[in-house]
Amino acid sequence: MPFTSYLKKDEKMFLFNTSKSKGLQKRLVKFFPDTFIPKKSKVNFPYSLKMLQNATVVSSWFNGINGKVKAVGLFGERVDLDSAFEHYKNIGELSAITLELESEHGSKPFEVMITKFFGVILYTNWELKKDLDFLLELKTLLLHEEVLNKNTD
Repeated sequence: MPFTSYLKKDEKMFLFNTSKSKGLQKRLVKFFPDTFIPKKSKVNFPYSLKMLQNATVVSSWFNGINGKVKAVGLFGERVDLDSAFEHYKNIGELSAITLELESEHGSKPFEVMITKFFGVILYTNWELKKDLDFLLELKTLLLHEEVLNKNTD
C-alpha cells in the first residue's frame, strides 16, 4: 500500500504517514544498517501529562493488566482526573491517550492520539503541511529527554 514519508535530514527524523511502518522499518535496517538505526523507546506519559495539564484527556488505553480483562479503554472529558484512571494506571500500562487540543492551525479544538511508541494520530482534515507543522511542534514535547523512557524492556 503506498504512503507518504518525510525525511528531515538535519534532525535525522523520518516521518511515515501510514498506519503500519514496522515492515518498512525492518527493511530499512536490513538494507541500510549503517545509516538507518532506529532507537527504541516509549513515551513517558506521566511527564507528558504533567506538561499538558491544560489539555483535556478524552480517552486513555491501558494494557498489560493481569486478570480476566487484559486491556481497558476509558472515555470522557478529563478521564485522567477520574479514580478509574489511577486504578488502571496502578495495575496496567498506559498505552495511549487521546487529547483535545487547541492549535494555531485550526479555529476549533481537535483531537490527537499519542501511543506509547510515539504513534501520533491526528483527527483533523488539515492539509499535509499543517499536519507536518503540528507534528514538528509536538516533537518538542514527545522527544524531550525527560519524556523518553530508557527502560523499554
